[in-house]
Amino acid sequence: MNKTKYMQTDSRWGGLGYPQRPWYIRNCGCGEVSIANIIIEMERYKTYTPATIQPYCKQFAAPNGDGTYFSGIPKMMAHYGLTEVKEHATMSTLWTELAKGDRVAIYLMGSRSGGSKGVRWTSGGHFVCSVSYKFRDKKHHLYVKDSYSNSSLRNGWITYEENMKNDVLRVWSGKLTGQLYGTTPIYDDAKLSVDGVGGINTVRHLQKYLGVTMTDGITIRENLQKYVPALTAYEYGKGSPTVTALQKWLGLSDPDGLWGSNTSKGLQRKLIAGGYLAKGQDDGIFGKVSVTALQKFLNDNMGKKAVYPEKTLIQKEMDACVDQAEWMKNYHYEWESNPTIPKSKYKGTCVTYVACVLQRIGILPSGKYVWHDEKGKVYGQNSKMQVIYPGDVTLAGYRNNLREGDIVMVGDKHDSGAGSHILILNGAWNGSNPIVWDNHSAENRKKGYWGNYAYNGKRKIIAIVRLK
Repeated sequence: MNKTKYMQTDSRWGGLGYPQRPWYIRNCGCGEVSIANIIIEMERYKTYTPATIQPYCKQFAAPNGDGTYFSGIPKMMAHYGLTEVKEHATMSTLWTELAKGDRVAIYLMGSRSGGSKGVRWTSGGHFVCSVSYKFRDKKHHLYVKDSYSNSSLRNGWITYEENMKNDVLRVWSGKLTGQLYGTTPIYDDAKLSVDGVGGINTVRHLQKYLGVTMTDGITIRENLQKYVPALTAYEYGKGSPTVTALQKWLGLSDPDGLWGSNTSKGLQRKLIAGGYLAKGQDDGIFGKVSVTALQKFLNDNMGKKAVYPEKTLIQKEMDACVDQAEWMKNYHYEWESNPTIPKSKYKGTCVTYVACVLQRIGILPSGKYVWHDEKGKVYGQNSKMQVIYPGDVTLAGYRNNLREGDIVMVGDKHDSGAGSHILILNGAWNGSNPIVWDNHSAENRKKGYWGNYAYNGKRKIIAIVRLK
């Protein structure tokens, strides 16, 4: 158990808006701070603070300083990895849930004098949390964290009967997931129990087979959970190396590190091909039958390593984008200083960046650059490239025709190439603006414009190079 307790009044975050000034965490953020006090029970969130989660949680704050909306409590709990989140109509259902273990709860306390000790929690409404539970001597013992008080009547091990009874207005519980605070990651070299439950040990065996570092877990979005109902060892997030590696091993296009229907279906097809599932069992829902098949596969392949399919040209290009951006970061230059490329007589670092990327994957020979003169004519092209001149059109206007990996020259004026720039599309969009891989410039480097960022979709396209 993590005995760290965050207070609303801490100067490090007490003055942050909740949701905005003149309402602050220090006087109306008990709901958010209660969330912080429970998620640090999970190893992956042990360093999170109320300041870390405030940008997300403030959307659930009432705009007039009345604290946190009731509907926001379960949403915040689920967002930060708790599963089986539920509100309880009676305390008896809460005790049944907490008795299962690895459960935490958030309580909305009222203004009564609660319990046999007559504890006064608030003059209005106040959220507190409990992070551990035990039933002893016919009493319900809770380890409570109150973000607004250090009173021993409201913190640490207290009993519901003596300190809280008749003053709990609402209560929500949730199950902690992944590795818990202060515990040792579980990995057993023995064969898996073939039980159809995708717990931590199953995940660790999968990671070992995929060659992924075992500190990483399985990540899914909350709305993708339905595709992995038998997987219990996971967290919510933006993507994980484990799932990315799994998707690459399965040969799925656009690996994003999030386990959804395509990932489930791809793994099911792999298991069907190996004789672990029957034909037709690739429904995209990774349930108990599928996990059982995966466990059998992992047991049969202990000590072996996954063989990954050869990278596609686009994957190689994207990897080279990352490598070259890192190289340029480390060497801190504005104009060309990479010895493998001569300085372009026409333009700046974007020429060098693109040329170096293409050299890394064998599209351009050393010493050659790609692009351009004042009219946008492409130089350095060869049989491995297709050059497209789309006419008078913007990036956003040509969106449906653009692809991941396209190298695009843009400019303010199509006929002159004025203000032109060269970038590489990564296939994603932020509204009408494409996400690009780019070196940008020394000035913008200070703003973080190195590598992946959203580019202005209103810029006109001068020419496109598409690799074959």
